[in-house]
Amino acid sequence: MDMLQRFLFPNQLIPHGHCYLWQPGLVGLHLVSDVLIAIAYYSIPIMLVYFVRKREDVPFRGIFLLFGLFITTCGTTHLMAVWTLWQPVYWLSGLVKASTALASLYTAIALFPTLPAALALPNPEQLQQINQQLATEIEERKQAEASLRESEERWQLASQGTNDGIWDWNVKTDKVFYSARFKQMLNYHDDEFGDDFNTWFQQVHPDDIEPIQTALQEHFEQNTPYYSTEHRVRCKDGDYKWVLDRGKALRDETGQIVRMTGSYTDITARKMAESALQYQLAFDRLLSEISTRFIDLDPDDSGAEINRALQEIGEFIHVDTSYIFTSDPVNQTLTMCYEWVQFDQTPQIKNAQNLPQSLFPWAYKLLSQGNVLHVPSVARLPVEAAADQVNWSMFNVRSLISVPLMDQDLLWGFIGFASFSQERIWSASSIQFLKLFGEIITRTFQRQRSELALRRSEAELQNLNQDLEARVEERTAALKISEQRFRSLFESAPDFIYMLNLAGIIQQVNSTVIARSGYSQSELMGTPFLDFLKSENQDECKQEFLKLLTTGYHRHEMEFICKDGQTLQMDSSCTVVKEALPEPYILVLQRDITQRKQTEQERDQLFATVKESERRWQSFLNNVQLMVVGLDRLGQVDYINPHALKLMGYDAADVMGKSWFISFLPTEQQRQNQQRFQDILQHQAHPHYQHRLITQVGEERVIAWNSTLLRDLHGQPSGTLSIGEDITERDAVARLKDEFISVVSHELRTPLTAVHGALDLLHSGLVRPESQRGQHAIAIAMEQSERLVQLVNDILELERLESGKITLQPTQLSTYQLLQQVQGTMSLLAEQAGITLVIAPIDVKLRADGDRLIQVLTNLISNAIKFSDSPATVWVAVEEQQSVTDRRVKFTVKDEGRGIPADKLERIFERFHQVDASDSRRKGGTGLGLAICRTIVEQHGGKIWVESTVNVGSCFMFNLPANAESSMSSYPLSSMA
Repeated sequence: MDMLQRFLFPNQLIPHGHCYLWQPGLVGLHLVSDVLIAIAYYSIPIMLVYFVRKREDVPFRGIFLLFGLFITTCGTTHLMAVWTLWQPVYWLSGLVKASTALASLYTAIALFPTLPAALALPNPEQLQQINQQLATEIEERKQAEASLRESEERWQLASQGTNDGIWDWNVKTDKVFYSARFKQMLNYHDDEFGDDFNTWFQQVHPDDIEPIQTALQEHFEQNTPYYSTEHRVRCKDGDYKWVLDRGKALRDETGQIVRMTGSYTDITARKMAESALQYQLAFDRLLSEISTRFIDLDPDDSGAEINRALQEIGEFIHVDTSYIFTSDPVNQTLTMCYEWVQFDQTPQIKNAQNLPQSLFPWAYKLLSQGNVLHVPSVARLPVEAAADQVNWSMFNVRSLISVPLMDQDLLWGFIGFASFSQERIWSASSIQFLKLFGEIITRTFQRQRSELALRRSEAELQNLNQDLEARVEERTAALKISEQRFRSLFESAPDFIYMLNLAGIIQQVNSTVIARSGYSQSELMGTPFLDFLKSENQDECKQEFLKLLTTGYHRHEMEFICKDGQTLQMDSSCTVVKEALPEPYILVLQRDITQRKQTEQERDQLFATVKESERRWQSFLNNVQLMVVGLDRLGQVDYINPHALKLMGYDAADVMGKSWFISFLPTEQQRQNQQRFQDILQHQAHPHYQHRLITQVGEERVIAWNSTLLRDLHGQPSGTLSIGEDITERDAVARLKDEFISVVSHELRTPLTAVHGALDLLHSGLVRPESQRGQHAIAIAMEQSERLVQLVNDILELERLESGKITLQPTQLSTYQLLQQVQGTMSLLAEQAGITLVIAPIDVKLRADGDRLIQVLTNLISNAIKFSDSPATVWVAVEEQQSVTDRRVKFTVKDEGRGIPADKLERIFERFHQVDASDSRRKGGTGLGLAICRTIVEQHGGKIWVESTVNVGSCFMFNLPANAESSMSSYPLSSMA
């Protein structure tokens, strides 16, 4: 303790003031200087520490702290100098100086490695260059962002223009943005569809999930530049739509996928068209295959082949049974000769033998006329088909179609297709294909009969030859008779018949060959048979000739060249007669099928032409922006194009087969238009007419029609085809124009009549202008002229408002200031009428056209004053209405007048409408004020209405969207008597 006392307060040393001889000036100079230096040295470290703490981004923070410590020790040294002026604590002062030396030395040592890094810091010029470069980069980034926004706007517009849905998938968060069109395409509202990937994935058809996953994987692995799939997705109502889904993945600098964006396109219509086209092509291929099989069909195989064809057609068009009936005109019966049924149905062929034609009188009559019998619903047949309906119901038939089989305009049978489980409608293309199948069956039966006749001829020849060989020795005389018979048959046969030796040389021909070919017998005899064939057939026949000698029989089509160069298509049957004497020979029978081939070629050409024509018409009808409706003779819809379905809001299944007049026309127009339809069928045509049409939602549309009579193959009327144009808007405009002209002419005529009458009295001299009556007449003319001018001005202003020629000029308004202006305008009128005008003390901010708003208020207040009897009060109030979605301002003008009857409240805002027609004479006005008020309010996006009680008063109210932040303040109540 003593040592510390001697250290801090040594007595053996003298204070430093003695060195200054305690001169006050000198001591004071050192004292003040050291104190000021110490204060400065202590304040500098404080500021350095504050600076380092506030700027943590500044480099070399340790140097700043070391300098602070160094300066702090220096300040302490100067404080010790002050203390040693009076106390000789030189040991303590020495220790302080030693610590200052250590701090300064350490700071100097630490400054060495820091100095190069500090020198590397940019100087002010370099900093200015860096700042300029940063400013340039910022400006470039702003431009890039503006370009990006512009590009995004163009992208949004493009996506809206293409009617595609847009999706943006954040792969890392699995969140997906779906555009409004995307959700709308699936019939969802914005809040009904989640924002994650799984929400969409659950809507995909199960059969399409694997292809989608494969396509995504291929794109993620960069095997494909884009992701693209066509798949089915389930809508809100459970139906599936076909969509084209396309997208592209976005990767970061490391190559990792961060986002994927794409579009969604509805391709359901295209898929349906492709399906319909594939259906027609498949039907065409099926008929082609059946036709090909039937060309070379052996009569023995015809039954099995016909049954096979019935099965293939029946399964293709999805019916429960298909069958062929033959008709016996002598016994007037119908017999089922072929039948195919589904595995779960019972065959009816045993029960359908020798059925009387009288069981189906209506159907048999149509089929006998060559018409296709198309019955979409057995339960909904016309009255004349009652007997047919009963008998079809016995067989459980619900829907059927039958194609007549005609031979020279005579019905010999028909092909039928029926459904037991459901009703159905066959399309026009399906009916056309079934008719072609009927032609194939008809030709098959004709060829079968011809083949059987030919076989009978061949059988007779073979039997004759066998009989001759067996009894040649015993009955020589009978042989001559048989030979004569053979010769007679040989010569009279309508076909070409040759006898060739085994070398193919003609030995004998019948007379038909000579008559039809133009060659003489000498030109034919001894000539190789191949010489009369086309060169293209000769090489083939040479090869087949060798097979013929082995097999003994061959059949082939070839072309025979007549002497005049004419080419005949021949169906040739060659038989080797080996048992003949004196040597075997070859018997050749040729049937001329030239006409048949030409018919088939013409049929194919006709089929191609019809198909192309049908394609063109179908394309036209599907794309024309007019209604196209086809009706059969009963007025039932058998065709309607997509535009008509879209306009009416129906699907094709809802319209086809329905009665056009009963189902889709108003009741009061059904009879008239049914009569028009009958007039067209009976050539008493009214092809141009119009009527109203009821859509699925109950809306009535006015359609102008141009109808054409359709005829069947026999020239008989079969229905109509009508083209319609929707003129609903045009009709409404015309009626509104007529009504407006009628009302305007009436309203103008009234004041003009009064003006004309007054002026006529003055002009005729019956009344002198200076007389009391003359002044009264002049007053009437002036009053009515002013009314006329007001009426014309109101009409012009209303027309300019409704046509958009007057543009609203919205500004930020205060309802308090607005009502102050209205009060200043209307107070004098109220005072003159003895009415108290009360304006509620509320101020609301809104954005509107002030002049037009004043016009609405003054008009309503003027009417309230005009139709109130003194003494009475008119109240004007403003109210702010706040809802979840918007904020609106409601204005109310209430009076104590006579009120408005309830039956006239709906029409009070119409043009020229007044509660009492005498009001325009007694109280003035044009009947257009409230119409102008309604137009101005609606153009602001608001609504105006009235509530009234007779003999109590009326309350007119309208509200406007505020479109601005509002504030409500109380002002002194403003009233005016």
